[in-house]
Amino acid sequence: MRTIRGIITFTMTALLIIGSMLIFTGVSAHGPQSMSIAYDLENGNLTVNISHIVVNPTLHYIEKVDVDINDINVLSQDYPSQPSNDAFSYYYDVAANPGDVINVTATCSVGGSAKETLKVPSDTPEEDSTPPDVKISAPSEGAVLTSNSLEVRGSATDNVEVSLVEAQVNGGIWHTCDGLPFWTVDVTLQEGANVIEVRATDSTGNWAVDYVNVTYDNDGGQQSDDDEPDPGNSDDDSDSDGPGATETDSDRKVPGFTSVIIASGLGIVVIIAVLRRRI
Repeated sequence: MRTIRGIITFTMTALLIIGSMLIFTGVSAHGPQSMSIAYDLENGNLTVNISHIVVNPTLHYIEKVDVDINDINVLSQDYPSQPSNDAFSYYYDVAANPGDVINVTATCSVGGSAKETLKVPSDTPEEDSTPPDVKISAPSEGAVLTSNSLEVRGSATDNVEVSLVEAQVNGGIWHTCDGLPFWTVDVTLQEGANVIEVRATDSTGNWAVDYVNVTYDNDGGQQSDDDEPDPGNSDDDSDSDGPGATETDSDRKVPGFTSVIIASGLGIVVIIAVLRRRI
């Protein structure tokens, strides 16, 4: 009888001790509540974030982390405890390439585990081959200007970023334009025809140009003194007796020719009269 009681007492005591240990350690036979992973392709760093809530992280903890890349184990790390009693992170240097599949498994010291999978993305952006869009809004094509100092205006946009806008006149020095997307620049024109060219370059090196043809007329379209007619000389054929009119040779010859005709007529009349008297 005493032996049976002793066995019962011993069993109950052992159960109480085990129960106390379970309560004390927070063991409930569970693995990590959650886990996430991230990979930095540029630096080759793997981050593992684990949520494993326990009472005592030295008795109940994540004891092992395994890292597989493309189903090949590349890292197996054992731990005697976990950094905190709730959430924590581990960092590992592992080499992976774009498109690789990373599997991470975290195992609890009491039981249970968690697993996460990540496909390594590519950090190389698509090559930008689209040139900027640049336009000159002023001056207009074919404009005739009376000043050699000119402000050129326009706009420049790009699908990524415009890094530089420049302008030149007649293939001369490039001048940097101010402002984006609407820019301005002051240029100096040469006498006569001028070609104003504007070039926009994006952050990838793609570029585009726009240009206008203008004319700088220093006279402003006015008639020069050499082209003015002489008021004393006229090319028209009208007769004029006013000041400045001159007598031509034909004007002098016509009166003499008329006098001869008249004299001849008078002579004929006289001869006829004399003949009639004799008859």
